Amino acid sequence: MNQKDAYLFRKSHEHNDKDDFRTPMYLIKYLKNQFGPHLRDAACSEENKKGEYINIFDPSIELKAEEWVYINPPFDTPSILKFIEASKNVNNNMVYLLPNKLCQKSFTTNVNYYFDEVIMLGGRINFISPYAVKGGTSMNGCFFGIIYADLSEKNEYPLIKSINLSDIKKRYYSND
Repeated sequence: MNQKDAYLFRKSHEHNDKDDFRTPMYLIKYLKNQFGPHLRDAACSEENKKGEYINIFDPSIELKAEEWVYINPPFDTPSILKFIEASKNVNNNMVYLLPNKLCQKSFTTNVNYYFDEVIMLGGRINFISPYAVKGGTSMNGCFFGIIYADLSEKNEYPLIKSINLSDIKKRYYSND
């Protein structure tokens, strides 16, 4: 499917709820530089995990203090809302990779206020996936939504920052 058709059929596209859009490693390296090497992946399969899997839907989960949770959920809004709701079960730093739906009513009502920091990612991410389209899978770009565990880092309203994907690639991209 070409990019234009993917955009036109995005609400009913058969792959919207798939969890096989793999985060490129340069973004994982960028996040590990910010949060440390102890990443736990909460939205993955065995084939596409970026760290040890953790089920954030389990209210009894326990993490070590140095661990942080990475979540790249399916990009359909109902799936995102389920993962956001489950974040209440986690007391560690959490980083979401989400499509830029910040102005969508369901985000303004149910998602945005969870984040202490939002990092807008300039450009489109070329996810590794059998369902991806050339030129970037997310039609509206993406952002990192960060929830801090440390109360001293929490903000009443999200802090907004921006970085271009090309700048992250220059620093963290490699062919491995």
